[in-house]
Amino acid sequence: MIIAGALGAYRLGANNIANVMGPLAHSIAFPDLIIYQLLHLSGLQQLFLLGGIAVAIGVFTYSRRVMMTVGKDLFELSPVAGWVVVMAHSIVLLLFTSKALAEWLNGVELPSLPLVPVSSSQAVIDAVLGIGLIRGRHGIRWSVLGEIGLGWVLTPLASGLFCFTALAVLGRFNP
Repeated sequence: MIIAGALGAYRLGANNIANVMGPLAHSIAFPDLIIYQLLHLSGLQQLFLLGGIAVAIGVFTYSRRVMMTVGKDLFELSPVAGWVVVMAHSIVLLLFTSKALAEWLNGVELPSLPLVPVSSSQAVIDAVLGIGLIRGRHGIRWSVLGEIGLGWVLTPLASGLFCFTALAVLGRFNP
């Protein structure tokens, strides 16, 4: 379980930092930071460090509620089923986001999956639903799934509206 948790945390962190901070990589330029000649952080490293801190804040504030929704409210998972969910989630993130894996597969003349941003929440929810369907779908709480799906639809709409409004207020939007 510890190895699965470590693998899951690593893949989740790597995927989410790229998804959250990647769009900012070419639009925000921090000057290099050198601390007593011991630590040198490029602007990109500082940006990803900031993203890591933001993810850590999310872990400490909302992670318990999210874990309970996914692992208990949506479908009650046993420890073994939880392990399967974490491993499935980690493997999916690895397959779609690992440049080294894609290069290795191409090097041995095997097809690789496209390198694309992956929704880690959708990967986890799908893994939980897969276990629920295998167990006969009776334990799946469809109303909870509906609320999660509604969040998936409303989040990009709300983000787009917020971005549109912010750009209009800043005078940077010319329709």
